[in-house]
Amino acid sequence: MEAVSSDKGLLFLSAATRRRVTGGCRALRNLTLFVVVIALANVAFERAFPRRSHCLLDSKLNHLQQQIDRYDVVFIGSSLVYRGVDPAVFNEELSKRGWQLDSFNFGVPGIQFEEMGLLIERMVAMNPERLKWLVIDLHSLSYLLGSTGWYTKRHVAWHTPSATLNACVRLWGGRKRFATKLNLTRVHLGHLVMKCLNIGRGGQLLDGSPETPTERNRGYESLEMSYRTAVESGGDSAEKQLAERARVLDVYRKFYSEDVSALKTRIQDDSETDGALPGAFDRLLLARQNKRIREAGMMPLYFVMPADPTVFPIGLPARALHRAGDIVLIGDYHDPLNLPELFAPKNRYDRNHMSETGARLLSELLAADFVRTAERHR
Repeated sequence: MEAVSSDKGLLFLSAATRRRVTGGCRALRNLTLFVVVIALANVAFERAFPRRSHCLLDSKLNHLQQQIDRYDVVFIGSSLVYRGVDPAVFNEELSKRGWQLDSFNFGVPGIQFEEMGLLIERMVAMNPERLKWLVIDLHSLSYLLGSTGWYTKRHVAWHTPSATLNACVRLWGGRKRFATKLNLTRVHLGHLVMKCLNIGRGGQLLDGSPETPTERNRGYESLEMSYRTAVESGGDSAEKQLAERARVLDVYRKFYSEDVSALKTRIQDDSETDGALPGAFDRLLLARQNKRIREAGMMPLYFVMPADPTVFPIGLPARALHRAGDIVLIGDYHDPLNLPELFAPKNRYDRNHMSETGARLLSELLAADFVRTAERHR
């Protein structure tokens, strides 16, 4: 009797366990199905209504969408490019050398390498027939998410899973403090969640698509132009801010000159080690980007814009990448040793950006180096 009772107890427990397991599996299946349906719905929504940030980047993308076959060369980079490369001057210098090309400035303040990759994908998807060269400023490879502008539409827009992963890997391979890395990782993941769940999209749909402004100067706008626009539109705060940026450089010219001298010394000292290659992951990302551009029938060319003299001389690893065959480098212009005129106060609007005279000088140098490089790689 005891054996039978024991067997019945085991059978009872076994049945209860089976019910619990069955119920758990059913709940897990339903949860998985729910997540898959939500994910597919979000993907469909994203494709039907592409996320727009209503900013300079979208305005320039809209312009290229309509007129990309007008251009042979597109410059890509941060505000350094936006404020420092004048396509009209570049085209004029090319014409003097027998090259009849048209170029466009796709400089966008604060652009990161991952955001640039998605931008290039958008340009490739336009199937340009005439566009042959993408000229990319390498400073973007050293940029990480800053301390301002978090959770804006623009930053959320580029946080795809792969771009977020790449940004986090680059972040943890950098030299920031451990606490800063943890915090920025949290911020990146927050952007990713917002993008995947389409948070904030309802209001964006009500806003409509950003208007495409009348394109001026092929995407280039100097800080002097911005100042004049602020004056004409009566934008007191913007006007004062731009005027202050120019005044600070003038007042603290001594400190600026000392920083330029320090940059010269650093370049001279580091040049003796022949430059150090960037990390393996950065090189992998560059290789993928170059492959994608070439598959689209274009040629990736790189250069280093002159920046604030306290900025790391990225031209040294850029030259190392060029020697290793990873990139084709047009020129390193963040170098006061060889190009002191680009660091002269008269050619700077502020510490970080060229003035109109500086942009003209840089665009002339860039055109000459572009022709030499393009002729070698025909």
